[in-house]
Parts: sequence; C-alpha cells; structure tokens
Amino acid sequence: MINDKIKFVRNKRLLASRMDDEIVMMHPESGKYFALNPVAARIWELLETPHNLQEIVSKLLTEFDVTPETCKAQVSDFLENISEKKLIDKSE
Repeated sequence: MINDKIKFVRNKRLLASRMDDEIVMMHPESGKYFALNPVAARIWELLETPHNLQEIVSKLLTEFDVTPETCKAQVSDFLENISEKKLIDKSE
C-alpha cells in the first residue's frame, strides 16, 4: 500500500529513451525492456526528482482530464507495478 510519506524516484541505472510521446526503457540487470504510454511517461518525467503519490496526482490533475479518485488509484497501481519491477526507488 502506498502512502503519502513514501517518496519515489527513478532507478538511475535504467536506460531510457523518448520515442514520440512514449518512453522505452531497459533494465540493464534483468535485460528486460519496458514501454511507457504518454501518461506513464509523464509520471516518469516527474520522477526525475523524488515525489510522493499526492504530489504526482496533483500535477497530473492539472494536465489531464481525470477525476481525483481515478487518478490516485491508477497512479498508485502504476507506482506499485514499477516498484516491483525495480524501475523506481522509494524512501520514507
């Protein structure tokens, strides 16, 4: 479960490249590739510096047409997913 005390930041060891409005990444340790859609790519851009869930949601609400509840749920799921894949680091 993600709470607002946890800060997330990109895993600096990843190789990432923008392709149009998406980002393609490779995890050098696992050799796996990942593609991020435009919204996920925007979250990735925000994670250049540490952000918590609420900070990310607040920013996305100003940029995308989505309800706060939907945004928070989807961002939380996304962060959990990429955290499990070791694409981001987290700290409290």
